[in-house]
Amino acid sequence: MSSISRQTLGYSYTFEPSLEPLSAQTIGQLIRECAEDSPDRTAVVSAHQHITKTYAELNSDANKLAIGLKGLGCGRGDRVGIWAINCYEWVVTQYATVKIGAIMVNVNPGYRANELQYALNLVGCHTLICCQQFRTSNYCEILDNISPQLLQNNTDGNAIQCDKLVKYMSVIVLPDHFPKFLDKFIVYPECVDDPSIQFDDPINIQFTSGTTGNPKAATLTHHNIIQNAYLLSKRSLEGLELNGLTICVPPPLYHCFGSVLGSLVIALRRATMVLPAPVFNANKTLEAIDKYKCHMVYGTPTMFVDILACDLTKYDTTSLVRGIMGGSTCSPPLLDEIHKRMPTCAHILIIYGATECSPLVTHTSVRDSPERQLKSVGRPIEHLEIKIVEPTTGALLPVGVSGEICARGHYMIIRGGENIYPKEVEDFLMTHPFIADAHVVGIPDKRLGERLAAYIKLKADDVLDSKAVKEYCKGKISHFKIPESIEFVPDFPRTVTGKVQKFKLRELALKQRA
Repeated sequence: MSSISRQTLGYSYTFEPSLEPLSAQTIGQLIRECAEDSPDRTAVVSAHQHITKTYAELNSDANKLAIGLKGLGCGRGDRVGIWAINCYEWVVTQYATVKIGAIMVNVNPGYRANELQYALNLVGCHTLICCQQFRTSNYCEILDNISPQLLQNNTDGNAIQCDKLVKYMSVIVLPDHFPKFLDKFIVYPECVDDPSIQFDDPINIQFTSGTTGNPKAATLTHHNIIQNAYLLSKRSLEGLELNGLTICVPPPLYHCFGSVLGSLVIALRRATMVLPAPVFNANKTLEAIDKYKCHMVYGTPTMFVDILACDLTKYDTTSLVRGIMGGSTCSPPLLDEIHKRMPTCAHILIIYGATECSPLVTHTSVRDSPERQLKSVGRPIEHLEIKIVEPTTGALLPVGVSGEICARGHYMIIRGGENIYPKEVEDFLMTHPFIADAHVVGIPDKRLGERLAAYIKLKADDVLDSKAVKEYCKGKISHFKIPESIEFVPDFPRTVTGKVQKFKLRELALKQRA
């Protein structure tokens, strides 16, 4: 289905509809299904570690770590930091945390003591999994600078308190400690995955650059990540044979490019992810493409520039048929050079996004004309709207005028870092036998960011109060989804066509609070 836009009217607005419904699957369910239906298919190759794991083995290792984390007292909603370069253990941590409802925190391996301390305190890490050392970064020494107690008294992963961290924290050090830690646990697959985990539970915190110098923490859900990875793969893999598909992923796993568009895409498509090196290395990337006959390669423009600077005659890259490029602006001459030097790589698809968007927003397609592939970042992915506005007024701008990009999928309220979809709460409220209709809006709150306010229309002759509504919600939906403010109305403000005007409900909620 083609995109709907107002570009014909001269406005910079477009929407990419879809006939395909969104999935309610969790990431834990996804990796378990991979192990069940494709147990012997290779999931991950960590070339620099000489590790190759099938989906059955990856799921088993994730189960072991999940049990280990539970043994440390880590559970639903607790933060587990992974402070490491690209490695197999990173992927195991990603899938282990989702099984127990813990929230994985992607920590930049380039952080030093002050940055690490800030990040750990910002999110309140319960457990930190980290490398010992890589190149000039001695991770144990950095932890020691924050507090010597963190490592001196932490040989068994016990939680340690220090005056520079707001929470007690356990530390698991790679690589020596991690395998020994996993081997302690017997796997009972039927007992590992928490059945109460919901698809819209928060599951990942990723740091993105802050405007004041400190990083911001973006909280993503199962739903955010799975939909984004699936919709990317739907467009980027169009026309490819998926059986035996192998993708080379040199971008860092701590970034959405690696952890979502890499690790999640391969699971959704039962493909193989190859990690060529602990950090990007052009020659190691080419070696991996050659050795493992990769069909696709991911990278930023700088990565592709470095790859082209190598002696390509030393490597067989003829297995490559497609690439994905993102992270910064790509020049047409670079794309031309890739096509000339690596002619079997027929399409380099350009992506654009932001960490807060999980991350993909737009994506070129193999169906696009050569000119569009060279000079565009593509159309929105399905289910997404995009517009360009004047930054100070918010006015929609004409085509060709520079402005601020706004992207929107399903409307969402963020309360204290928790993502809440109003329609989910509205649908639940309407299961009450006395409620005819309900609408939920978010109102600003200094501490939580937003609070929920619900407006309810009762069925004729029925009586209900806010206390009874809250009691009805308890134990049936997550506590943070229960509206703090509940008002009963005879009807809702509507447009001439009968559509509820939520912005007027929000204005009403603000007036009532004042």
